[in-house]
Amino acid sequence: THDLDPINITRRTEAHLANYLYARLLKLDSQSGFYRGDLAQRFEPVEGGLNITLRKDLRFHNGAPILADNIAEHWQRLLDNSDHYCDLYRLIDGIDIYDDYRFTIRSQKAAELLPKLMANGPMGITLMDGNVVVGSGPFRLVEQSQWRTLLWVSPHYHGYRPWVDGIEVWNVGDNAKNFGANSHLFHPLTQQPKTTQRYERKVQ
Repeated sequence: THDLDPINITRRTEAHLANYLYARLLKLDSQSGFYRGDLAQRFEPVEGGLNITLRKDLRFHNGAPILADNIAEHWQRLLDNSDHYCDLYRLIDGIDIYDDYRFTIRSQKAAELLPKLMANGPMGITLMDGNVVVGSGPFRLVEQSQWRTLLWVSPHYHGYRPWVDGIEVWNVGDNAKNFGANSHLFHPLTQQPKTTQRYERKVQ
């Protein structure tokens, strides 16, 4: 894995891990096809915007509360630092905060896209603790090195607790990206009948 900051992720593997590291305001229900709240307890499309009410007692992985100001700060960090998504999220004109839990996200150009933008990967909500990106999802990032990425369950997550305590992702070696030498892929059923007997199943 390379960069696991959601505002910079472009690789599918890292995007998959980020789904467990960062919660978003909304999420897409794959069965119904409708958006539902994640960090948001309620959301309501209005003319030129989207009204959001956060759940109470939300916490980042370090125990700090997740409040409306944090949502605005994450969006601003995305605009200021992302090399990939800043143009997309400039469709948002601003965020009007009413109190710690209620705010409106404004967009005159693309108000109908706001639910999708809020459920998208770059809006996985983060808190910056110095140079450390602190997440908000069911797992927290414990280690990210050349060889191993370790995720461990967060005691502060607002949703259901994961079934497993942790996940380790290992790099298989210095030549992990060199697939040329020993990865000829075939299936016997795709070969001519007279050649299928030359192959045996092998497990390494």
